[in-house]
Amino acid sequence: MTPPPGPQTPDESTTRTTSSVKLTGLTKRLAALDQAQRENIGDFLTTVAATDGHVSPEEIKILTRVFKLLGLDPASVYSRVHAATTGGITAAVAPVTVRASSPGAHAYAIPPAPAARPDAGAPRDPAAPVQLDAATVAAKLAETSAVTALLGSIFTDEEPAPPSLPATTGPSIAGLDAAHSTLLTVLVGRGSWARAELEAECAGLGLLPDGAVDTLNEAAYERVGDPLVDGEDPITIDPAVAQEMQA
Repeated sequence: MTPPPGPQTPDESTTRTTSSVKLTGLTKRLAALDQAQRENIGDFLTTVAATDGHVSPEEIKILTRVFKLLGLDPASVYSRVHAATTGGITAAVAPVTVRASSPGAHAYAIPPAPAARPDAGAPRDPAAPVQLDAATVAAKLAETSAVTALLGSIFTDEEPAPPSLPATTGPSIAGLDAAHSTLLTVLVGRGSWARAELEAECAGLGLLPDGAVDTLNEAAYERVGDPLVDGEDPITIDPAVAQEMQA
């Protein structure tokens, strides 16, 4: 995820992190995360969105969508945003585990916690310069870097591009291109498909199965708010979502 040139506001950062990334292969990558990692990502993105003290309706929509993808309760977005904007989410002062260490994995060195200062409870002179706790700042930066690295590993497109085939013509459904619209029309004809059948249909359209499923689900989230396709083998089609997408 390479940021564009120039400074980014927290709102821009959140929007780019969660909305401009293609969802190719995302389902399988998220399946590898444990609940603690999902919670850390949810809190991290909520905190970033609330950094400027204001969370727009568009950011709420994006966070809700990401929470669904993470398997977190979408209804908790509002309470987490409220906690973040009112100071309810406290910045960590110790390392937060987002992924268990493994041999050879890149790690961040976290400084030891600082000793308590004798004047910790004394009122600060308004004229005195603000003193930042270097260890706390370093810990927060390490936490942010770790979560960002985890997000980067999730949202990196690892699938090769499919071979170029002649463009498929046909009507567009739910904002999809012709190939994905054709696949959608085929899949909604039945409630369940074997993995091999899905792969055969995708091959005929020049699509990668995992990427095609994620593209259909991305369109379903945009149009309906729920996924169209679920499962691995067999895959199932939600008829209610299919009907709304084709309306």
